[in-house]
Amino acid sequence: MLGDDLATIKSEIQAVKEFSNSMVSMQTDMSTLKSTVKDMEHSLSTCSDDITALQEKPHLMTASTSNVDADFLFLFFLIFNISEYREYDWPFGDSMCFLSSLVTVLNMFASTFLLISISLDRCLSTWVVIWSGPNEHS
Repeated sequence: MLGDDLATIKSEIQAVKEFSNSMVSMQTDMSTLKSTVKDMEHSLSTCSDDITALQEKPHLMTASTSNVDADFLFLFFLIFNISEYREYDWPFGDSMCFLSSLVTVLNMFASTFLLISISLDRCLSTWVVIWSGPNEHS
């Protein structure tokens, strides 16, 4: 009788130890899950911030796309100019000559205008920060 009671107590103690180990494992899994959820929330927040920033500035994306289109058009007509330089003759006709020259000149002026705009924007951004610095505490 006493031996049976001791065996029962041993099996119950073993069950409690297994349950304790199971609880520790579950707590570790929960902390890992919480960390993963925090990382996902941070990633989602960063992603939504990026989307918001892109939605606020569609004109900048349009300007970049226009610049890419202009450069692609210039590269397309550059093939004709290379052909002319290689053969020392323009075999594509007068209208194509006019169009190629027009695209080349317009691209040159558009690139210059873009560089001036970027420089002016940076200059004004710096100037506004410097000018508002001393007046900020007034």
